Amino acid sequence: MNNESVPIAQAKTQKKPSLKKIIGTVLAAVIAYVVIYFFFTDPAVLAHDLVRNLTTQTPADVETLISNLHLTNKGKFIFGAVDPRIEDADSFNHACTVSETSVSSLGCYDLGTQKIHIYNVESEELAGEVEATAAHELMHAAWERLSNFDRMKLEPLLLSVYNSEEYGEMLHKSTENYAPDALLTELHSQLAERVRNLPPELEAHYAAYFEDQDLIVDYFERYYSVMDELIKKSEVLSAEIETGRTALMQQADDYEKWLDDYNAKVDAFNVCARDPDCSLVNFESRRDAFIAEGKQIDAAYEAYESARAELNAKIDVYNSGVEHLKNLDYALDSRAGPEVKVDTKETNK
Repeated sequence: MNNESVPIAQAKTQKKPSLKKIIGTVLAAVIAYVVIYFFFTDPAVLAHDLVRNLTTQTPADVETLISNLHLTNKGKFIFGAVDPRIEDADSFNHACTVSETSVSSLGCYDLGTQKIHIYNVESEELAGEVEATAAHELMHAAWERLSNFDRMKLEPLLLSVYNSEEYGEMLHKSTENYAPDALLTELHSQLAERVRNLPPELEAHYAAYFEDQDLIVDYFERYYSVMDELIKKSEVLSAEIETGRTALMQQADDYEKWLDDYNAKVDAFNVCARDPDCSLVNFESRRDAFIAEGKQIDAAYEAYESARAELNAKIDVYNSGVEHLKNLDYALDSRAGPEVKVDTKETNK
């Protein structure tokens, strides 16, 4: 066999990627991550939401709630993904914890379980509370599903309403117990629930979830106005009671001083009338003057009694309103029983 006809095998060496190519690959991965991080919702969250919607049976009361909220398809998708439940006090308190003892909770969005829990307020007077609370918690869930870029766009819009002349005082008061890092998500929920005539950009944002955001505000105002009117009425009555109490005390003091002075004068007159050595000038006219003054004192006492009765009637109305308000507050608080603090009536001096 001719050796020249046999090809000679040559060893091959593996090419190492160039440093430029490695840097390019890493840079592309970083850019892709940054783009996803800032501009897109976490794919794992989307997958979770899809599975939850496909595998969860919606209770009848939640179906009614969804219908009442007039959600868009996007709103329904997120609402289904967080598996909302309307619960009694025991179940709700087990699922939702509130660290501040002064804060009563009507609903919560549990980030760990990705579920919404709503306290079932059983009061016809507070109709609309469940819907308003559900919308509020839905917006917390929606906020968690926004991209970082979308949150950055919303931040100045939310803060502009938060610091506005029209709504600033109300929103500062309603968010005063929230930590700074929770302010934006809370504003995102409260504005959807409580504020009409939002800037166009915010109206467009909420329109992605609600067919009619004003309807949500209607629900909130319907139940909140019941308590708000009771509070305002109680505040007016409280001021009137304090003014009336001050006037009544002055009236009682004036009456007592007048009565003491009158009795002292009558006693002196009677002593003199019985003493042969005491000379009374114009006895008859002076006696008639005492009788007339006595009638005036009796009239002053009757006026005092009338004022006292009127004040006590206001206290009755005030106490009734306070009890009503406390019972409504109890209905809104899953953790405590009613605690009624009433005013005391004025007794006869």
